[in-house]
This record gives sequence, C-alpha cells and structure tokens, in this order.
Amino acid sequence: MHKRVILRHIRKNQLQRMILPIILLVICILLFLDLPFRDQLFPVKLESKADFKEAFAAGAAYAQIQSDTLYYSGYDFVRGKRVEGHYYYSLSDGRCRFYLLKADADGPESILEPAILKGKLIYKQDLYTQLVTSMSQSLDWTYQGLASISEPYFFSTVDYTTSKMIVLYAVLATGFAAACLGFLHAFLLLGFPQLTMAILRLRRYGKSSNILADVEKEMKEGCIAQTNTLYLTPHYCTVLENIRTLILPLDSLIWVYRHTILHKFLRFRFKPSYHLIFVLKNGKTYECMRFTKEETETVMTAIAGRYPDVLIGFSDQNKADAKKLMAKSHRKKY
Repeated sequence: MHKRVILRHIRKNQLQRMILPIILLVICILLFLDLPFRDQLFPVKLESKADFKEAFAAGAAYAQIQSDTLYYSGYDFVRGKRVEGHYYYSLSDGRCRFYLLKADADGPESILEPAILKGKLIYKQDLYTQLVTSMSQSLDWTYQGLASISEPYFFSTVDYTTSKMIVLYAVLATGFAAACLGFLHAFLLLGFPQLTMAILRLRRYGKSSNILADVEKEMKEGCIAQTNTLYLTPHYCTVLENIRTLILPLDSLIWVYRHTILHKFLRFRFKPSYHLIFVLKNGKTYECMRFTKEETETVMTAIAGRYPDVLIGFSDQNKADAKKLMAKSHRKKY
C-alpha cells in the first residue's frame, strides 16, 4: 500500500459523489432555460393602448400592462365545471382589446378601474370567433363590425402562472438547492478529507491524525487479512468501499458476525451475498457488504485469533452477551 492511501480514497469517494449533483444541476439549469421562468419573473411592459398582435409577434409572451377601464363581456371561461376566468374588454382609439382575468370569488364586477396587470398574451382564433359572435348578438351589433376593430389575441391572467407551473418551479428550486449543497459538500471534503465522518469518528479513540498515521503504517507493513475492500491489520479494520470509508479500532470491537442474503426473483435463485456486521462497545453497528463466504470466514478467524474476547458469529447467546458488554462499557464511561 502507498502512503496516504486512505485520504486518496476519501477524495476519490468525493469525486464520485459529485457526479449526481452535477447531473442534477445540469438538468435543473436546462429546464430553467427551457421554461418561461425569466419571462414570468421579468415580464415585458406594455402600454394600455399596445397592439396585442404586434407584441405577441415580437415575442412578448408574458407582459405587464397598465390597463384601460375594463368592461365585463358577460361571458366566462369555464374549465370542466369550474369557472376559472371572466372575459373583459376595453375600448380606446377605436380598438377593442380582450382580457381574460382570473375568476373572483365574489363574482365578476361589471366595470374594472385601470390597474397594473400581469398576464400572458395568447392567440385563440376559435375562442375569439365564439366570443365575438356572442358579444355582437348581445350588443346588437354585427360580427363583421366587432371583428373589424378587434383581433384574436387575449391578455390572460389565468395563463400567467398555473398551479402546475408553481409546483414545477418549487421542485426545480428544491432540486437545484439540493444539488448545490451536495456538490459544495463533496467539494469541501475533497479539499479537506480530514472533515469526513470516517476521520472525525476516530476522535473517540484519540487524536485522529495519529490514528490515521498508525493505520497507514500498518497497511503498508502488511495486512493479516485482506479482501477487495477490507484491510485487517493488527489493530484496525479499514474498509475502503466505493461510497464509504470506515476505520474501526479492533480494541473497540465486541462482536462480529456474517449476514447472508439470499436473492430470489420469481422462481429464479441467485448467488447469495455475504455481509460482515461489526458491533462496537459504544453500541454502534457497521455493515460492510459484498464479500464471499470464504472472505468473511478469513476475516472472522483472523479477528478471533488476535482478539479472543470478541464474539464471533451470530447466535442468540452472542446477541445477549453483546448487550451485556455494551451495558458494562456504558457504566464504565459514566
């Protein structure tokens, strides 16, 4: 083993942990760029007499307008069985402009005073045809006469922000924040691996830097048992998994046993997997995965040979004895 192999492994872990936050960040950014978030947050400002058709053609999908006096058309926007909006219109400079405003709980007012509105410019030819036809009949006018001073463009506050969009923005914002925190956390530990839990936990047993140096030295001198991820030295059990680093002083160990998992899907049986469970005097339990049966036996035999007081294997008696040892250790502590 080379010098400072543990710190290098921790840094490798942090690089791997950066992958998911980076992917999530890219997805969130791409979705934010594709969604009209910026347009909704900074809508185009229009004058009350603005031509909706020209504004729509110029790309002003979301806009803020100082409206003229608005008059209720007598018609509502219904989705399903629910009234979600009311159609209003304004008359100025010989032009009729249509507005679709969110439904009021108290019902629509016949006249609305000028106000600043935020909404979305939409093009609806079929809706426009129906509305102009109905309004021309109500006003005792002709369809051609009303159509000549209006266009099939609506200023809609109903379509400005929907509940689905609000939920989507909230999910994206949460995902973006979580990805940033995950990336920054991994980046911090990449530069300062001494701040990882694997190293901080060593403070329970002494100065972490000294213990880490001892572990590195013992690993360099040779292991009494070794697998692809577990290194058993005279005084420590070190686990270097793809997503975790674990260092356990063997004198803090009271029980180690094998946990066998049988894998079955429908009628198919797969090769069992073997995990090692380490129980410490302070009651902490650590599970290390992906061993062969022979590897678990080698590790447990090596521990039993050097630390005969450690309980080996799972049994009800060992479970009861482990509880007594933990209670005894707790009483000594206090």
